[in-house]
Amino acid sequence: MKQQSESHSTSISALLQERMEHHNSNDKITLIQEKIDEIKDLMIVNIDKVLDQQEQLLRLVEKTETLKKSAMEFKKKTQKLKLFSSTASISDSYETYTAANSFL
Repeated sequence: MKQQSESHSTSISALLQERMEHHNSNDKITLIQEKIDEIKDLMIVNIDKVLDQQEQLLRLVEKTETLKKSAMEFKKKTQKLKLFSSTASISDSYETYTAANSFL
């Protein structure tokens, strides 16, 4: 009977050990899955941030191109104004010269 009791005790021990290992491995799997989910959520947040930054960069590039066009137009207008101004000065000088010579 003692042998049967030991055998029964051993099988219960083995069963308990098996159940504990199964339970512990499920806990490990659950922990790993939770970590994976956490990393996945973090990656989603990071990807959203990258996309937002990309949109901001595109807007900045558009503004820069607009500013560049405006600067080029401004430069052309100032060059025309400078040319007109210098032509007007020459014209005024010539008219003054002609008027002065007419008195002579």
